[in-house]
Amino acid sequence: MHPGVEVWICSLEAAAELAAEYRPLLSSDEAERAGRFKVDRLRDAYALGRGVTRSILAQRLKTDPRAIRFQYSTYGKPSLEGDQRLHFNVSHSGSLLVCALTEVAPIGVDLEHVRPMRDARNIASRFFSTAEAERVRSATPESIDALFFEIWTRKEAFLKATGAGFSRALGSFTVSSGPGNPARFERIGDPDDDPAQWSLRAFEPVEAYVGAVAARASIGEVTLRWWGRPPGLRGTPSSRSSD
Repeated sequence: MHPGVEVWICSLEAAAELAAEYRPLLSSDEAERAGRFKVDRLRDAYALGRGVTRSILAQRLKTDPRAIRFQYSTYGKPSLEGDQRLHFNVSHSGSLLVCALTEVAPIGVDLEHVRPMRDARNIASRFFSTAEAERVRSATPESIDALFFEIWTRKEAFLKATGAGFSRALGSFTVSSGPGNPARFERIGDPDDDPAQWSLRAFEPVEAYVGAVAARASIGEVTLRWWGRPPGLRGTPSSRSSD
């Protein structure tokens, strides 16, 4: 069993051109859902995202992407049907998609494009834990957006890892944040859990994007890999790791 996590990153900038290549890999229900999008950009991004996810999983499992079958939890989290050898989770924001893979335990991943958030303090006060909300309220105008999304990605990665999604209150647990403070859980409550049993890792695939992965297990290092070429760059896919 490989103890680490691979995070595959795919640029959605060329979705219109690439969607046609990946669309034949979709299942009938995925193709039907893609067809329901009224906006071409969203339809192409969905088809590319599902096709790339199938391709990444198939490469790891050494099978045909079209043979991949998904099942969904009560709260909509996907997993491989009849196969618990590999755990995965997907997120996208802006022009990037990420797919996290591990053999260790169910995992959650979140990615966010850091952008101006006029109501960051209000959102934090309403939904974050008391300690997190205070950090956001105290942030400088120059740092508040990055701090907000740093906390948000770490929290959503946890919610996705549990499989409960937003049925669980965002304020029921607290994550670390801020310069020089490694990603970790400070408190997990309602229901109570031991933060020491969880792993939380942060990553930055490109400038102005932040992400996080979470799992209730020791997941070691996170390795970032590009599926296809990084946006605006030439050459082969790159990779780097984050503790």
